[in-house]
Amino acid sequence: MGAIVEIQGEDRYRHLAADYVATTSDIKKTGNIKRRSWFPPPMPKPPRSQTPFATRLKTTGRVTGKEREFTSLASLNLTTAQRGDYANYREGDVVQFVQNARGWTRGERAKVIGSDKDGVTVERENGRQGKAGAATGQTLPAL
Repeated sequence: MGAIVEIQGEDRYRHLAADYVATTSDIKKTGNIKRRSWFPPPMPKPPRSQTPFATRLKTTGRVTGKEREFTSLASLNLTTAQRGDYANYREGDVVQFVQNARGWTRGERAKVIGSDKDGVTVERENGRQGKAGAATGQTLPAL
């Protein structure tokens, strides 16, 4: 019947994107979108799998305008004890406070620029650098 199609390799993402665009382009006379069921494969790397979608939507004119990139933060879900261990912080990590703390305000972010046995060195958004950790008696928020 061709109701279920299994496609291997990289071609599956292009096929999935084409099917999505075709599905959402079908409009009934009533103005409602025709519905089809499709189940995407597990996607280990979203950027690779999203590229065919973006390309297909652009070429069909469904997405227009200037492209923009957005940064999103993902929690490492560290426990309180783990947050106090400098070994859990890597250069380039971003920490964000969820509540006010000594010297920090809620929502403030800082970039980790180094960590050692004396604590974690961070750089605030205004360029000021500081140290937090066991030596300073201050713990950083969850990454």
